Amino acid sequence: MKINRLAIALMVMLGGVALIISSYDYPALPGQKYGAGTMPFLIGMMGLLLGLALFVQSWAIRGGSLFQLIVPPTGRAGWGALASLLGVVAYILLADRLGFVPVAVILLFILMWLGRVAPVIALIISVLASLLIYVVFSRFLLVPLPIGPVETLIWHIIPR
Repeated sequence: MKINRLAIALMVMLGGVALIISSYDYPALPGQKYGAGTMPFLIGMMGLLLGLALFVQSWAIRGGSLFQLIVPPTGRAGWGALASLLGVVAYILLADRLGFVPVAVILLFILMWLGRVAPVIALIISVLASLLIYVVFSRFLLVPLPIGPVETLIWHIIPR
């Protein structure tokens, strides 16, 4: 199924509104006027504004219906789309049990391996990127990421 610009604009606007609403649940930084929800709020506003611009542009063109059936992607494109979708589902199901870092390492490695990155390079990048993302988001941006045994070990090595 192919979705035209009008439907995509509506989805982007809804995603922006959802980000804006969810950004109010993040805590404020101590002694600051902004908090962990500042970046999601700004991204949500950009999504809302860009979705609105796309909606106005698409409405002016009035190109067809909202949905159009087409042949699903095949080959590498189809496998890439399926792997991305399964990665999101796997993260949702596993992150609370295993923690952010192990799940991120495994998913990044699998996605890079499917993208034909050499396994050694994929492993090194997966580990370094996952650790960097975890430390930056949990320590400096104060975003509550799922904690597992690896994250507990990280905070024994890097004092808070």
